[in-house]
Amino acid sequence: MILEIISQVEKIEKHINTDEKNEDENEDVKKEIRLEFQEEPELETPVHIMVVDKTEKEKDQIPFTQDEKSESEMQPAPLDIVFVEKEIPKCIKPKSTRLTKTSEALRSPYKQRVVKLHEKKHTIEARIADWIFSANGDIWEPLFKTVSGRTTRRIALETFYPDEYFHAGVITSWSVVLNSEELYRSNDSRERLFGLCNIMGDYNLSKKREEFMLENFRLNMQSILCDSPFGSIKAVEMLFLPSLQDKHFYLLIFYFKTPAFEIADNMKYKGKLKAKHATRVRMMTKILLSYLEKESPKMYANIKDLEPTTLDLPWGNTNNFADCGVFAMRHMETYHGKNRRWDCGLSTESKTQSDELADLRLKYLTKILLVDINMLRDQVISKVEEFEKLDKAEMDEMRVNAHKRIRERTKEALG
Repeated sequence: MILEIISQVEKIEKHINTDEKNEDENEDVKKEIRLEFQEEPELETPVHIMVVDKTEKEKDQIPFTQDEKSESEMQPAPLDIVFVEKEIPKCIKPKSTRLTKTSEALRSPYKQRVVKLHEKKHTIEARIADWIFSANGDIWEPLFKTVSGRTTRRIALETFYPDEYFHAGVITSWSVVLNSEELYRSNDSRERLFGLCNIMGDYNLSKKREEFMLENFRLNMQSILCDSPFGSIKAVEMLFLPSLQDKHFYLLIFYFKTPAFEIADNMKYKGKLKAKHATRVRMMTKILLSYLEKESPKMYANIKDLEPTTLDLPWGNTNNFADCGVFAMRHMETYHGKNRRWDCGLSTESKTQSDELADLRLKYLTKILLVDINMLRDQVISKVEEFEKLDKAEMDEMRVNAHKRIRERTKEALG
């Protein structure tokens, strides 16, 4: 009898401990994602370091950016977070630099990879957008997830709403999608690798924290190489590094075989880059060189003395700030390097261009959610179908208040 009582007590204690552990883990995930929504601090902000174990918590990586977040009331003081992963999933890709070849029938131009503008909108795009922009459901719900565990949550995808600033997790998801599509590149295309947004996990560029940024860079490079057809950085010809700074996205592009260093930025600056952007570019270059010095001394030697040149973009602009993330996605998707004719399909700055960017928001949202590598693709389709069963009056009301509620949910995510 006594032994039975002891056994029952142990079971109850174990159940309570498990529940408490699960609650703690859920709160940790929400806390970490809230930190992603913070404004990037000024350079003098003290550094705080967070260790994130991605084997236990799946989340987007980098901060959110949107126009209300600069208000001081959101946080008493901005934190400077450096994401250092204790462990990442084992890479199932071979370490050799040889690439697995796919059937010629699956390689471009036979397989469409680039999202096309100026085409009639597909019904599925409107259906997906209607569901996401309803701002209905758990903001922390994962809707994009890869085999390697890369995850994007609903709150990030709601920022595809027109005129909203992108969550940086959107750009990271896009990098993962584009890396997977490199398997289908044509034989004469350059081998392109797309990094995570703010791959160094950097917010503060203090020199004493360079070792942490280098470790983040190394771990994140290992992760994206696992998500790509490349087994090693040595197999890569072009490296795209998306950067988010002061609510603005731009790209750093490095060529390794025919050395060059370019910056793709939709904003037309007069003269040189702004001082803060120049500081970020120098630090990212320094961290990349430190990484290459160990991984590939030859690649290091090829680019160590390069100075960046800014690409002249006919479709660049001076007044559109909220769509910088859409521009960055389009540049990543369509740019195959110097000495190649490049037309991303966008018009010059105008009402027509604004309409094109709004169209791309819907197309890119749909592609991310329905791409083959999204393990949650079938669930997404089921959720759209369930949403469409709602009363028409209820759905119409959601559409009317969509933008307001998306911003309210963003504030909720900020805590």
